[in-house]
Amino acid sequence: MTLVISLPKEINGSTIIFDQDLEELKINGQLPVFDEDKLTLTYHFELLAGGI
Repeated sequence: MTLVISLPKEINGSTIIFDQDLEELKINGQLPVFDEDKLTLTYHFELLAGGI
């Protein structure tokens, strides 16, 4: 399963600079790949369990 998160270029007219440490954005132990040109974070999971 691939999860792609699109990041905004700007908010309320202010340009966004993405400089967060990707280690802080791990989901279920998976580190995202940041695409600077597309402004996306992409996660690749073999299995992602659902539930509460």
